[in-house]
Amino acid sequence: MKNFLILAFVLLAISLGAQVETNIIKDIDFRQYVKGHVPNAVVEHQLFKPDVKKVLKEDKTEENRIPRFAIKIPVSLSERDGEFIETTFTINWKIAIFANEATSLNFQFKDLNLPEEAEMYIYSQNKRMVIGPITEKNIHGGVFASDMLYGSHAIIEVVMPRKSLKKGFSLKISSFSYGILPNAFVESSFRDFGDALDCNNDINCAVGDPWADVRDGIARIQVGGEKHCSGSLVTDECESGRPYFLTAFHCFEGNEDLTDWTFQFFYESLTCDGAKPTTWVTFSGADFRAGWDDSDFLLLELLNPTGIEGNTVSHVPNADVNDDLVACIHHPEGDAKKISLDGDGLGITGNNWVVEQWDDGVVQHASSGGPLFDEQHFIIGQVLGGDDNIGCSDGGGLVDNGTFGRTNVSWLGGGTNETSLEPWLGSGLPPDDQYSIGGPNLLCGRNVYSISFDTGDDAFWETTFDAEIDDWSGLALIKPQGNYSGPGTIRFSGEVDYFNCWVDIERFKDIWVGIPPTPIVNYSTCKPYVDLWLLEESFAKLADVSSIKWEVWGEIAGTPNYYEEFNDIEHVSLSEYSDLYYYIVTLSNDCGESTMEGYIPFDKDDCDEKYEKVSVSPNPVHDNLHLSLNPAFTHNGGMKKVKIHDQFGNVKLQMEMIGNELEIDISHLKVGQYFLLIVSQGEVATQKFIKM
Repeated sequence: MKNFLILAFVLLAISLGAQVETNIIKDIDFRQYVKGHVPNAVVEHQLFKPDVKKVLKEDKTEENRIPRFAIKIPVSLSERDGEFIETTFTINWKIAIFANEATSLNFQFKDLNLPEEAEMYIYSQNKRMVIGPITEKNIHGGVFASDMLYGSHAIIEVVMPRKSLKKGFSLKISSFSYGILPNAFVESSFRDFGDALDCNNDINCAVGDPWADVRDGIARIQVGGEKHCSGSLVTDECESGRPYFLTAFHCFEGNEDLTDWTFQFFYESLTCDGAKPTTWVTFSGADFRAGWDDSDFLLLELLNPTGIEGNTVSHVPNADVNDDLVACIHHPEGDAKKISLDGDGLGITGNNWVVEQWDDGVVQHASSGGPLFDEQHFIIGQVLGGDDNIGCSDGGGLVDNGTFGRTNVSWLGGGTNETSLEPWLGSGLPPDDQYSIGGPNLLCGRNVYSISFDTGDDAFWETTFDAEIDDWSGLALIKPQGNYSGPGTIRFSGEVDYFNCWVDIERFKDIWVGIPPTPIVNYSTCKPYVDLWLLEESFAKLADVSSIKWEVWGEIAGTPNYYEEFNDIEHVSLSEYSDLYYYIVTLSNDCGESTMEGYIPFDKDDCDEKYEKVSVSPNPVHDNLHLSLNPAFTHNGGMKKVKIHDQFGNVKLQMEMIGNELEIDISHLKVGQYFLLIVSQGEVATQKFIKM
């Protein structure tokens, strides 16, 4: 029954276009796979052939733990390099590509945009292998990485219905992978990979039958389009269905860009010792969730749901692991899915399990990350490595020191969200959950707020402002009381249902209550115009300000302007200089409006001089203001008179100073805008500051 459900999920995923199919075609009509295909020949683009011997030498010298099956090479091809072909029902775009002596090709796309209902296919020159259809659902941020296409020739064809917008199509091939590994179509002398050793067991042999319940979750990985690893879909304890994927940390090896990783599921022989796979599905791209080199685990999340059931990760203590029989399901050498078995009990070395000798099967290069199952079919580790001097014994097994990172160590790992399995696979909300309080950001009267969960009876709502609250667990009707206007916070706390888990959570939502804040105006006058702008831009945004109205009087030409960009500067040209300008600024939102008015002192000499006469710091200021005079202004002599007045011209503080530096205590002043007036030997300087 369980296998039937898995198959149903796979068929559902295929119907939704969540993954991309790869098919080896024999006697079936090619046009059944590439619907809308046009047979027109197009000019073939020849791609760069790399120095394969140099790459092989590098892998050997650097002792790479995962030898390359292909060499990734930058390239720059776009839709302009292909050809458009119009038919009665479709507009097709095609490009042909050739890489001399390559055993396979796979492509990494950037800026890929497909119109609605458009389908892209990648197929071999002899039309025996087809990857696709690829649709907009498979593309994330314009990025897509393809499966491996056997051979040195490839054709990419995009089929667009005429009703779709051709201008919505764009494409850039940013790199391709030049294959050096033999495959079903092409022999190669580049690298003696060969197939998996003979003592490996196809997953669909009799020894694999008892493990059919966990088989479908295992996938082959194409790491960065160059290397193979293995891994498994895994489920969290809440059974949320998120497509988490467990593999080995060392598969990174400098390939931290996960956008060009691909994951092949059902890449397996359908029978024991059968033919190579002819149909499988591929998912492109993943997000990093956690990883820890100390236990060699890497947890990813695929960018698309798979519809394939994930396997359960165990984190029980060592003594509770049932290791009377363990199995590793993997893709050795990138080959079809295999299974290896051992019944002699596991050893422990540090953070690793050790299989001293397999009873049946082996692990090899590209088995890295393959899951190790205990007898209860729980994942207890993933392949870290083994003895490179491997071989099959007469009995069909392997004398091999195989090591696996232990998941019961990885569960808490390095103790952070980025180095542990538990935050993601445990019975709680994952660290990246985006669940928040829903509702308006501006509260004028009674309004409804909600939390995106089923909640328990102890759900609780509160606000930082005086409000009347009627709540029904996951919903709250909130009405502010009194005349309060300003920022506020709504808080929800309680038990919520996250799929199959009840979790205690706390959420906050910052809002604005009532009319906008009273504006605080900043300005500049030492130019042939006056600049006005709002200092409290962030408050204006939080208060959902819908309009800003400025009115200015004085010796100013022109009429006031109206605008709604909070960081925009109002430029007002001057017909002649004046001592003071008067302004009114009004902020409006759906709750009402607030107004500020004041004077702008303007000293013509300030604009004519090339130096700043007076400077103040900090600005805005809380308690103590530091005043500094330019010696060129004061001539280093005499007593200076200092006055501070508010924006309405009222003198709030006055004093005398000797020298060019002065500390002024303004802690008693109210919050707002103020002006300094300094008189030195008949010369006058002004400066403004904001008291916070």
